[in-house]
Amino acid sequence: MTRFAALPDKAWPLLLLALACSKGQERASFPREEFAFRSPTRGDTLVEGRTYTIRWASVPGRRINLGAVMGGHDKGFLLTNGPAGLDSLVWTVPIGFVTGFGPSSSNQVRLRLENADSTDQWVQTGPFVITGAR
Repeated sequence: MTRFAALPDKAWPLLLLALACSKGQERASFPREEFAFRSPTRGDTLVEGRTYTIRWASVPGRRINLGAVMGGHDKGFLLTNGPAGLDSLVWTVPIGFVTGFGPSSSNQVRLRLENADSTDQWVQTGPFVITGAR
């Protein structure tokens, strides 16, 4: 194995952490296959007033928080301090979640899953749509 004299052995984990981060959407301490959303996915459409199951994979033994963001604005937590091993949440999209602010829909909704004990470790969904009830 080739080693570079300019970087001591202890610097490699820090270098790999920096290379693994992508715009804050995934962290080396939560590899994509262990800490990721299963649903909803980018481009999905949810309707206010209907019930959906949000699914994810998380690091075993870690409590989680689940929050929502619309257009970059915090919409609050759907779950705080979720127990280790939890991998889904049944959520009824509240009437007015999007339409209460004027628009009939938003294609800029994201969910954020984070380590409840270290909120700098998180992953989020790609943007999806929430529309008013038809």
